[in-house]
Amino acid sequence: MTETVGNDYLDAVVDEIVNSLQARPLPDDINSIIEKCSLNFGISTTTLKGSKRILEGIKSVILDDTVVSSVDFELLLNLLQTVVNLCPYDDVLSVFTIEDLKNSLLSDFEPLMIVSTDVISHSYPKGILSSTELFDILLNLLFDKETSIPVVNSIERAFGNLSCDELVRKRILENNLPLLVNIKNNFEMITRSRLLDLLTSLFRYIEKHEFDEQLFITNDNEIKKILDIDIFMFLHITMYYNKLLDELQIREFSKDTKYWVLQYLIPIFDSFGSIYADLEENIEVKLYGLSYLFKLFRNISFLEDETIFRKLDVSFLKISNSNEHIIDFMSFVKPNYLLKYHKELVLDLSVVSPSKLGILRNLIGDEQCFNEIEEHLTSNSIIALPYLEQMVLLEKLSQYEYSTVFLINTLPKVMNNLIHSQDSDVTEPETVRLRENTIENLLRFGATVLDIWGLPLREELNQIRFGRTNKEAEAHVASSYI
Repeated sequence: MTETVGNDYLDAVVDEIVNSLQARPLPDDINSIIEKCSLNFGISTTTLKGSKRILEGIKSVILDDTVVSSVDFELLLNLLQTVVNLCPYDDVLSVFTIEDLKNSLLSDFEPLMIVSTDVISHSYPKGILSSTELFDILLNLLFDKETSIPVVNSIERAFGNLSCDELVRKRILENNLPLLVNIKNNFEMITRSRLLDLLTSLFRYIEKHEFDEQLFITNDNEIKKILDIDIFMFLHITMYYNKLLDELQIREFSKDTKYWVLQYLIPIFDSFGSIYADLEENIEVKLYGLSYLFKLFRNISFLEDETIFRKLDVSFLKISNSNEHIIDFMSFVKPNYLLKYHKELVLDLSVVSPSKLGILRNLIGDEQCFNEIEEHLTSNSIIALPYLEQMVLLEKLSQYEYSTVFLINTLPKVMNNLIHSQDSDVTEPETVRLRENTIENLLRFGATVLDIWGLPLREELNQIRFGRTNKEAEAHVASSYI
């Protein structure tokens, strides 16, 4: 009975939206009707009866110059996406034919171009349109600087959705290789940035036999040329390599490892290392690009093969007390690398002070490093920090069982200061957030680890979230422990 009522209701909704989209003029409340339909269809998990009629209605509105401007296009696009997800793709292509999609992409009419791109983006199977010229048209639009930003964004979303399909990748990387290589060799900021974003999407799924070094790798000479031309293009190249390394880290524990790509990346690491080593000659990098380089060096330090970063360190970075960026390096380089090759720096710089918090947070993340520096973490030194900085440190200590055990068993004054913060004085949003995160982290470890601190921590979390007045019980417990 309920299912019948539900189906009857959806049938009525379908009739309403179809009649509204086909009416001329459109109803005054057309946008409200579209939004209501999207919400109703959005909770459906079965094939939508009447979806083809809705698609025909949407198409009729988009093609009608006299009414399309009166429709909220974002709402209409959202309805299209919802309906496409709830009907067989054959039905979609029967309404929006391949010829329709092609003509729409070439129309220079932004709403129509976006709708067509979105229909392509929802292809099922994903490679069903790979044998058509639609992908060639999309690529030409992507690399046309006159293409509007909303259309570019929709094309990038489409490639992001479809690049997991090998047939799609083949269409892009083989059929359009001359176009892609030409864009790469032009050294033009906008089009090259779009190319890098496309290559990043493809790299997530690419197999070794699909990888083309001339396309995916920007060599040393090209990097130096880019640096001379445009610092922002250089930053985009650096971000690109960071994204490739991020992908390597994501795939490290899966069967889909991409460590074969390192043979192409290692020579490029030296290029960035030499740029860092000569910062005085690369003033723009020093002014705008250090954070990008540091993220790259961090990612390299976390590679499984530590000899790659070791070579970079010895040849170019020269991590030492004399390096003006020593605080930065100690704050982001893989902790066990620092312990292995720079133990003296680890011990000397793991000081509890506001300026060294980045170092401490980095080192705490590795148990071996933590064991070496824990004697520096005293109650007096931590409590002497401003309260925000205390929370920055405690939030990290609370993330791991080994450091939580140390905090619980060795630093009761710090625990008391965490729980009894005179909460009325702690109003700065970042401090409040860090304090709440710290307490939440600690409570994950349960009664065995927390011992008598479990109850006051739970009470304080309730105080933060819901407010209460009775704090005497936990105050008594904590003070008696101290």
